[in-house]
Amino acid sequence: MKDLIDQLSASGSTLTLPRMTATLTVALLAGLFIFFVYKNGYRGIVYVHAFNVSLVLSCVITSVIVLAISSNIALSLGMVGALSIVRFRAAIKDPVDVMFLFWAISTGIVSGTGEFGLLAVTTLMIGAIAWVLFRVKSKKNSYLLILDVKAASARELHAAVRRQLPVTMKSKSLVRDNAELVYELRMPPNADTDFLDELRAHEDVHSAVLVGYNGDYAE
Repeated sequence: MKDLIDQLSASGSTLTLPRMTATLTVALLAGLFIFFVYKNGYRGIVYVHAFNVSLVLSCVITSVIVLAISSNIALSLGMVGALSIVRFRAAIKDPVDVMFLFWAISTGIVSGTGEFGLLAVTTLMIGAIAWVLFRVKSKKNSYLLILDVKAASARELHAAVRRQLPVTMKSKSLVRDNAELVYELRMPPNADTDFLDELRAHEDVHSAVLVGYNGDYAE
């Protein structure tokens, strides 16, 4: 039993100052690369600087954990047990943010193992792919058309809108004598919006609003 304990406590690989410095420096540089790719390529509604900073820290912290695990078998077993009880409750709604977080963690793992060649190739390749895909834009954008109309004329106005525009009804709300009609339509960014004036000119239309829409939030 004593020999087994001594074996588990023995260092699997020697941690030297140059190795630690090189690993953390490479992890930091890779994290900063991810930082700039995310910042300059982000096309969402609200850019969160704190989340982007957390990507850099995730690279460095993950590399530290991998360094510690690789240096001692007993420590690696304790680390696995400790991390298994951690619960992360921060909600990440954007799938792109999840992918960037996974990229940062995997970068830290590869850096901690000392595979700097693999890290350089994969980081540059993933960064190039993300940059290109962020720059690809659809020729048509999604918009929400919101009409506040008289409830008695809602059916008639709905038919008129369907004849005039390629819309899809998202919701219809009735409040006493008023109705709110919400449509989704796709059109080029510089498309003519004179149809809003025509809709607003109708005597039964109280307001007509057109807003950008990305599936979750209005721009």
